[in-house]
Amino acid sequence: MQDNLIRAEETYDEERLCLDMKGHGSMITGTMVWRDPWDSSGWEVSSHLLEIGAG
Repeated sequence: MQDNLIRAEETYDEERLCLDMKGHGSMITGTMVWRDPWDSSGWEVSSHLLEIGAG
């Protein structure tokens, strides 16, 4: 993701990205981290966030 954001430079909305990653209200729509943040096996990305990335 970091490499893609670097390549995209200023073509994305940082605020919108942050809102999408943290989720919206009580809905699970963002990124969940179930273990230590540096353990990638503990990261879960919602289908909503994947749809945004594919769009």
